[in-house]
Amino acid sequence: MNKKNELGYDFLCRAPWRNLYYRKDLASPCYAFLSPLCKSPVAYLESPELQSVKQDFINGDVPPACQLCYTREKLGLKSTRQSIYKYGMTELDKDRSKLSIEPSYELRRLEVRFSNQCNFKCRMCTPIDSSQITQELNENPRLLEIDNIYQTPYKNNSLPAFQIPKRNTVRFNTDLNNIDELKNLIKKTTIKQICLTGGEPTLIKAYSDFLDFIIENGYNENTHLMIFTNCSVLNPIFYEKVSRFSQVTIIMSLDGVGKVAEYIRHGTDWDKVKQNVVQLTGMPFNIGVNLTLSSLSLLGMADLTKFIVNELYPRKNNIECHCYTVVNPEWLFYANTPSELKIKIIDQIDQSIEILSKIPDNSTPPRTSWNRLVNELTQIKQQLQTVITDQNKVNYFIEKNKELDKIRNQSFENVFGYKLY
Repeated sequence: MNKKNELGYDFLCRAPWRNLYYRKDLASPCYAFLSPLCKSPVAYLESPELQSVKQDFINGDVPPACQLCYTREKLGLKSTRQSIYKYGMTELDKDRSKLSIEPSYELRRLEVRFSNQCNFKCRMCTPIDSSQITQELNENPRLLEIDNIYQTPYKNNSLPAFQIPKRNTVRFNTDLNNIDELKNLIKKTTIKQICLTGGEPTLIKAYSDFLDFIIENGYNENTHLMIFTNCSVLNPIFYEKVSRFSQVTIIMSLDGVGKVAEYIRHGTDWDKVKQNVVQLTGMPFNIGVNLTLSSLSLLGMADLTKFIVNELYPRKNNIECHCYTVVNPEWLFYANTPSELKIKIIDQIDQSIEILSKIPDNSTPPRTSWNRLVNELTQIKQQLQTVITDQNKVNYFIEKNKELDKIRNQSFENVFGYKLY
């Protein structure tokens, strides 16, 4: 069966068959899945819950836990479903009639978050992904009062319950037995790509041990290793191990330059990060940049685009572009900013698209490789020009930034030149 839906195209996702996302002893097909299961990796792959998700897709339905991707695509934005689609899929996956709900170990991609250990407090991040955020929430209960994402789990775009920190808990670590199960899965499956995220991967000791296992068993020779990093640390021992893989892609998370970077990603020393970014582009790895497009990063988009095009491209002209538009948490969704800031964002988008248009057609990769970013920015601009402002959500944007500025000794006005409160 191949139903059409209001998107006008097939919403089939291969992640339930080919992808395993594992963090804090929680398993799911991908990062965007709204109902991860507190199960071991094998128990998850054999679970009736996963079978139900597969059956929904086979029937042409949208599983309830996949609404985030569906919502993003309705907005014309790139979804996790579309990003994962290209990783290690086989000809079999193109034939819906051959898909089964039965337990399968034909995995192609493994993404893991063994710990939330991190040295940053990024404004768009969550406790399960940053030990610094967790500590901040424990020390400042006022944040829990004003931030509705922690009130009723995943109702009205709130966070799922597993992302709500327990009192006095700071760091999450994956159970060693579950890490052992993941190692066994690597032995018995056809995983071709392993992605390490965090927290900050270069700080997480469990990753160093995990890489040792892969290398000692020879799986590094046929595995594409991806690492998402905030570029704050260049751990020579970590990167020596990374260099032993047959294919490596380092994804540098950049949401601004200068004061904007330090405001959004609290803990950033921009001069140090910039120095590390330059060093990473000189290493023998594939390099990508990951842009989290929130209302804050969009306010500094032109300078970030200039940095990428004028300073990174000359050093590494095959840089890949990854971008992800923030829909949740709601207070960072671009539609929920004051009208005056929407005008500023539109101007930043226009400047960025103009800068990107000047990348030569014969560059490597060609300018078309940045089409995803251009398309994403174009969609955001169109929606900003037509969206009806919800003042309650604008107030939420103001209140959250005001409280974080107070706690972190920062100033929205000093960074963006606009008196927000």
